Amino acid sequence: EDTVERGGAVVRDELFAAVVRGYLSAMGGILTSTEVETLVSSGVVLTLEQAARFLTDFLLGDTYYRIEHPNHNLDRTRAQLDLLESLISAGPRLEAIVERELRDVERSNVQTL
Repeated sequence: EDTVERGGAVVRDELFAAVVRGYLSAMGGILTSTEVETLVSSGVVLTLEQAARFLTDFLLGDTYYRIEHPNHNLDRTRAQLDLLESLISAGPRLEAIVERELRDVERSNVQTL
C-alpha cells in the first residue's frame, strides 16, 4: 500500500491463491456457498473501502493513520485504487482460482477422513 509508482499495486495470482487456500482450509467447513461465491467481490469492496478510508484521513489532516510523509495517505489511496482496478480486471481469473482452491481443499478434507 505504500508504493508511489502508479500501477504498482496489482493482484498477484500466486499470492491470491495462497490466501484463498489458507482461508478455505481454516474456514471452508463453516462458510456458506454465498460466502465462498463472494470472496472475490468481497476483496473488491474491502479494497474500495480502504481507499476511501485513506483518502478521508488525508482530507481530514492525517489524524487516524500514522504517516511517514505529507502525502502518505494520498499515495496509499492511489495504490488501493490501482489494486482495485487490478482486482476488477482479474475478476474472472480470480474466480477460477477460488473454484480450484475450493476443490483442492474439499479433496484434501475427503482424503483425511
